[in-house]
Amino acid sequence: MHGPILTALLYNAALLLAMVLVFELASSRYRLDASRGTQMLTGGVLGLISIGVMMAPFDFAPGIVFDTRSVILAMSGLFFGALPTIVAAAIAAAYRFALGGGGAWTGVFVIVAAGAIGYAWRLRCSGSLAEVRGRELYALGLAVHLTMLALMMTLPTGAGPGVIAAIGLPVMFVHPLATATLGMLLANRLRRDRSERELQRSEALYRSLVDSLPQNIFRYDREGRLTFANRVFQQTIGRSEAELMGISVYSLAPPDLAQHYRSIDAEVLASGEPVSLTGTHPSTRTGELVHVEIVKSPIRAPDGTIEGIQCAVTDVTERREAEARVHRLAYYDTLTGLPNRSLLTDRLAQNLAAQRRAPSVEALMLLNIDRFKIVNDARGYRAGDALLKAFAERLQDLLRSGDTLARMIGDEFAILLPDVSGRADRASRRALTVAEKIHAELRRPLLIDGEEFAVSASIGITLFPDENGEDSPEAVLRRADTALHRAKAGTDQTAFFDTVMGESATQSFRVERDLRHALAHDELCLHLQSLIHPERGTIGAEVLVRWKHPVFGLLYPNAFVPIAEESTLIVELGSWVLTEACALIAVEARAGRELRLSVNISPRQFRQRDFVPRLKTLLAESGAAPRQLTLEITEGLFLHEIDEITARMNELAALGVRFSIDDFGTGYSSLAYLKRLPIHELKIDKSFIQDAPDDPNDAALVETILSVARHLQLDVVAEGVETEEQAAFLSRRASVIHQGYLYDRPEAAERWLERWRQV
Repeated sequence: MHGPILTALLYNAALLLAMVLVFELASSRYRLDASRGTQMLTGGVLGLISIGVMMAPFDFAPGIVFDTRSVILAMSGLFFGALPTIVAAAIAAAYRFALGGGGAWTGVFVIVAAGAIGYAWRLRCSGSLAEVRGRELYALGLAVHLTMLALMMTLPTGAGPGVIAAIGLPVMFVHPLATATLGMLLANRLRRDRSERELQRSEALYRSLVDSLPQNIFRYDREGRLTFANRVFQQTIGRSEAELMGISVYSLAPPDLAQHYRSIDAEVLASGEPVSLTGTHPSTRTGELVHVEIVKSPIRAPDGTIEGIQCAVTDVTERREAEARVHRLAYYDTLTGLPNRSLLTDRLAQNLAAQRRAPSVEALMLLNIDRFKIVNDARGYRAGDALLKAFAERLQDLLRSGDTLARMIGDEFAILLPDVSGRADRASRRALTVAEKIHAELRRPLLIDGEEFAVSASIGITLFPDENGEDSPEAVLRRADTALHRAKAGTDQTAFFDTVMGESATQSFRVERDLRHALAHDELCLHLQSLIHPERGTIGAEVLVRWKHPVFGLLYPNAFVPIAEESTLIVELGSWVLTEACALIAVEARAGRELRLSVNISPRQFRQRDFVPRLKTLLAESGAAPRQLTLEITEGLFLHEIDEITARMNELAALGVRFSIDDFGTGYSSLAYLKRLPIHELKIDKSFIQDAPDDPNDAALVETILSVARHLQLDVVAEGVETEEQAAFLSRRASVIHQGYLYDRPEAAERWLERWRQV
């Protein structure tokens, strides 16, 4: 009897699998974890499939039938969950009950038990059902159908043992296999659902990313037919993606470029490697020329074959324009449009490198407009800028195409004469010829806004490379600058750098280097010279710096201060002097003595942004009283940024710091700034004092200064008082503070203070 039973069960199982396959194909558009309505619909379909298999059962006895409904309900519980299984079980149970017979209730129990066991198995699974294994499904089939055989004992009239004996072996052979087979199909469906969702997410993410990029990104097949276009590309072309799909990408390019792009694409398809290129072509929408960067990459199918090309086109027009602007700002002067110092230095370095390969002698010229500052001060910056532009245009007309004219800074220009000659004498003559042409051409006035300006220039020339053939741009510029300073001793002059000038420059460099060492190793010291009031006697002193040089002995300021003023070293030197002076004031104050000191401050030091806060900190930390400190400044400080200078002076004057105008009358003298600035004192330069008793002109100048001071209620200090006649001349005219060799010479601060304390 087992043969017919087995055949019937195999037929039923085949029917089950065929019906499930039909369900799989029909429901392929729905996910297994869809909405509640879809789940109920799925349960209904599963119930109908259960009815279908029950319509072709194996009839064991009247009212007792066997089929594969248990397989369906178990798989429903495992893969579809509670709601579809309840719906399917209800439909299947109703149909089985409607069939009637002695095994109706047992059939219902089997339906319910199969669904429940399948759902319990679902809850037991810790991982994804898509990864369930065949042996686990087979075990589920065994559990369900052993339970089904056990439920046969509920058949009426004691038919259970006979039924189990008759069908037990075929059932346990066919149904677990059918369960495992059906389970594998459904697990495969889950895996496919998961893959489809991941693919959809990937495609959505790719689309989102590609649409958010600023590049034009599109794909096309091997024939050039568009298959994808991002939002930027659609906007660039002016068509929607639907309009673009299928058209030839080459039809969107200008005809002369289309063939070029075809050849590039052929290379990509043949090599399988990406290709990058740049180009300039008219915009599809506006017709304006745009700069683009293009990357073409092959698109590979899963089997590795190339099925098309992805192209990313970036409009770099703005970036190129910005780079050009940055380059121009970095290497060109904004006023004249000429190369600036950076570009000149770069070209100088290139020429020096070329000279190492092919020896030659070339020339560098530095030019400075004579008395340019007078024009700038008298006519304003706008006229000064116009003069600089006209001067540059005049020079440019004199030069060859290979020469470089550059604006260095302010009114200083440079001319690089490349490949002048292989011999120094010829190179010198050529450079001198150019210099003379410049002098001659500048004798014609420059016309600016209808007004003629007569200008001349000082020119410094150096040849390079040096005698050793080893040179650097910095060294060449330094030599040319040295020559320029020599030329500026007059006006409309040209000077060459020579050995003597070179030795002088070397000496200055050594002084600067040694002075830095002196500041760091306590080689400087203070000297003081008395300030004498005719009635009150010594009222203070001027602070003077000396250098205790380890080789040359005691050096006076004229040996090193001018060199320091050409660099930032003057700021360090001035800070040291201020610090020492405040320390002296504080020491005497603690002893109950008020010491008034005058300290010279260079314009460069005063213009430092942190000068005022640093001086405030110094006064606070040292304990020096601000009213005991006088800062001696020169009139050159007032030539630039007068508003800023005024604000700084007022801030210090509010603390009690006094200001004295040193060498008054020798520089930019103006009654306007005397009224505007917090000035407390004028110092008459010794050049006026020396001949004042005998020279009517000097006497008149001194009397004028004294009159101004009296009306503005300013103190007056006379420098360089060396004779009784000079002292008497001053005393007859005003109450003037005297300073000079008549009273004492500058001496070391310790000795001066010792003598002062005794007085």
